[in-house]
Amino acid sequence: MANLTYRQATQEAPVSTTQKNATLTSQEIDGNFKSLNDELITKAPLVSPSLSGVPTAPTATAGTNTTQLATTAFVQTGLSSRQPLDATLTALAGVTIAANQLIYATGSDAFATTDLTSFGRSLIDDTDAPTARTTLGLGTAAVHSDDRYAHRSNNLSDLANVATARSNLGLGNVDNTSDVNKSVASAAQLTTARSINGTHFNGTGNITTNSWGTSRTITIGSTGKSVNGSADVSWSLTEIGAATASHTHDASAIISGVINIARLPEASTTAQGVVQLSSAVNSTSTVQAATASAVKAAYDAAMSDDSFLKSNSGYVKLRSGIIIQWGANIASDPGTIVTFPIAFPSACISVTATYAQTGDKISMAAHTLTTTTFRLYGWNYSAYWIAIGY
Repeated sequence: MANLTYRQATQEAPVSTTQKNATLTSQEIDGNFKSLNDELITKAPLVSPSLSGVPTAPTATAGTNTTQLATTAFVQTGLSSRQPLDATLTALAGVTIAANQLIYATGSDAFATTDLTSFGRSLIDDTDAPTARTTLGLGTAAVHSDDRYAHRSNNLSDLANVATARSNLGLGNVDNTSDVNKSVASAAQLTTARSINGTHFNGTGNITTNSWGTSRTITIGSTGKSVNGSADVSWSLTEIGAATASHTHDASAIISGVINIARLPEASTTAQGVVQLSSAVNSTSTVQAATASAVKAAYDAAMSDDSFLKSNSGYVKLRSGIIIQWGANIASDPGTIVTFPIAFPSACISVTATYAQTGDKISMAAHTLTTTTFRLYGWNYSAYWIAIGY
């Protein structure tokens, strides 16, 4: 807070004033003002005060919702009616759910969601087991023990009364003896004679028929013939549309099968035919075709011979062994030492330089050639250079 101003009257004549029958000198008035000013300096301002120590204030009534100052007692009273912080509730609050989903625990205070279909909800809302069985479409078999039903794997061997079961199935006269022990195995004749295509038999002897009775037409190729078993029937190759044993085919008519390679012509640079594949990369044959692996091997070999670096300073290695390098540097006097992008294996035989700017320039030169460096002589101008070696 700013100090109060007061008049210091140390060199003036004493002045007195009367207040409540008391007489004060000017020095006493000045002293009172100073004391009041010193005390006011220790007070907090009304706007945005900065308090220290343990300030206190009146505690508002619970539920107060105004701009009144809230004490710690007021805050504790308000929190006493709230749910305490809980790890489980915090974890649940972090789960994102959508329609038709259910929250379930995956661990301690850990939760996830899973789909809950309309059928699942219809089963959950059933109040008892009978209602749930109805929802699931289960009959009374679901509540009975296994011994009331036959098991498929037992093949009816678990029936309590086999004879009663046969009777219920209309098989009362069927016994359980093997076929060779049935009376039909030793029967001399059939009780009622039967007829096959007009030939009667009763089981007392073998029978022979002259035909099948009603004839049938069998078609092979484009020729149909009537067959009744009374005679042999055959078709000629012509009747079935087949070729003779010795014949030829046009190549365009062959759509499947295997042809002997010896019967096919070989291809050449002047004629079509069968060509043999080869993976060799050094062959001089004019009748063989290169495989994909041979082409790739040749490509890789070609690419490995000519290596290069594309840049402002770069190089290219030719398959012949010649290396061409280039770059851009500042020329100087007595000469800028320039290092090649790569070292020449044997020798650098030539370096040519030219100014990068247009206009008249003093001549420049490249000298002191080595396999790794050269000197670029000139007058502090940018220059392009190209070097050849091997």
